[in-house]
Amino acid sequence: MTIINWSFASDFSDEERRRLRQHTIDYHYDVGGYNFVYASFYITDTDRYSGAHVMMKRSHNRKPLRMLLGSASASEACVRKQFGIENEITIEGPAGTGFVQDTSCYHRATPPTHGDRLMLAVRFIN
Repeated sequence: MTIINWSFASDFSDEERRRLRQHTIDYHYDVGGYNFVYASFYITDTDRYSGAHVMMKRSHNRKPLRMLLGSASASEACVRKQFGIENEITIEGPAGTGFVQDTSCYHRATPPTHGDRLMLAVRFIN
């Protein structure tokens, strides 16, 4: 599967973004089977003010049972408390920057406030 996704800068509040489903700014993990991975590429220069991708290291295989039952979404405070802010990675870079991720880890995007982001994501499933 290939996804091309624009995230447009705005001064919307986080609640407005959630209501409009404009951007996935809350931590969540994907449940896509047992053998899948994403390769993502920024098509535009991207930083924390233009929708940079954020992920929590080691959260793909160390979720406590309470995080596995129910919703795949969790608050930023809950994820940081469980895995430690030192394990949070913000992926910023110029157009062409790419990264590979097991999206069963907790991840989110920063709300774009100063610049638009275009990202290409390719999901590989075995």
